[in-house]
Amino acid sequence: MPDGIILEATTVGIANSAFSGVKGTENMFTGAYSPIPVELPDTLKYIGTSAFAYSSAGTVKFPTSPLFDSIPNYCFYKCTNLSSAVIPQGIKNIMNLRSISAKVLRLSSCPIR
Repeated sequence: MPDGIILEATTVGIANSAFSGVKGTENMFTGAYSPIPVELPDTLKYIGTSAFAYSSAGTVKFPTSPLFDSIPNYCFYKCTNLSSAVIPQGIKNIMNLRSISAKVLRLSSCPIR
């Protein structure tokens, strides 16, 4: 039951499925998991496919560095707790709308493949 996924300031990459399935605290009455925040450092250059899929990520803080310019396929796929993910101006590609739930996606002229 993590308090959040907060990576070291020197992290440059996240492997495929690295945090897939990571869950927050389970509610013993409903079986639902609490949302967990995800903070990605400005040193990050890439995220692997499905890196956070099926996790209980609730909010996502993407890097604002020009080194980070793409959100891969299925990055936050089936993250039902996802409530906030603001895409920074420097993002050039969002590989698939399934990467991030469309209900929380705020785009600012980002090309989508």
